[in-house]
Amino acid sequence: MPGDRLDQWLVSRGHAATKSEAQAIIMAGRVTVDGRPAEKPGRRVTSGMAVRVRPRDGGYVSRGGVKLAHALADCLLRAGASRVYAVDVGRGQLAWSLRTDPRVVCLEGINARYLSTDQIGGPCDLVTADLAFISLRLVWRPIAGVLSGGGAVIALVKPQFEAGRDRVGRGGVVRDPAVHREVLGAVLEAARPSGLHPLGVTPSPLAGPAGNLEYLAYLRRGDGEGLAPQALDAAVAQAWSRP
Repeated sequence: MPGDRLDQWLVSRGHAATKSEAQAIIMAGRVTVDGRPAEKPGRRVTSGMAVRVRPRDGGYVSRGGVKLAHALADCLLRAGASRVYAVDVGRGQLAWSLRTDPRVVCLEGINARYLSTDQIGGPCDLVTADLAFISLRLVWRPIAGVLSGGGAVIALVKPQFEAGRDRVGRGGVVRDPAVHREVLGAVLEAARPSGLHPLGVTPSPLAGPAGNLEYLAYLRRGDGEGLAPQALDAAVAQAWSRP
């Protein structure tokens, strides 16, 4: 079929600065072709097709900005952060507008499990975490290691990556609220040996790409009592009561 790849079309028309950014826009569900959602960056489009790009939610550079308008690089800058270290095990994932921002230090190809203050030049006041295909339980210790005394953590808890495979349903979705409650408690309790104590948890305002319900947890480095079980119960109940 003649025509351009959809991701290349988005770059050529100024909707994205790079091919990777264009692919992220497509995967976020923001592009339609002839009125239908476009899911494949490599599909061909011609001049006779109506391609529409939906504006970013809230003006953030990614879907993650809506989930973490309580965190993450774009949100942190909007909130007045003077320096943000953007750590990613992959490459080419950071939006061009952030990559070229002088306040952002792009640290690509770094596994968060091995993060250290040597890589970021000293301790941080705040760490935000949005992980995929890895448990938060594996990164609590390195996160605590790069925090200043009394530093805070805002982490996205994703039950689909915390529960065992036998507890994740079709399509990678955890459909049992009891599993959510168990996972949430276990993940936050696992942070305590690293010197992080949980102070709050709330449902993410946006579900994961497959419809998974997720949670934002707030922790601080230092001593503390942790969260009462009722707080976890309430967070799960609130998440599952949403339409």
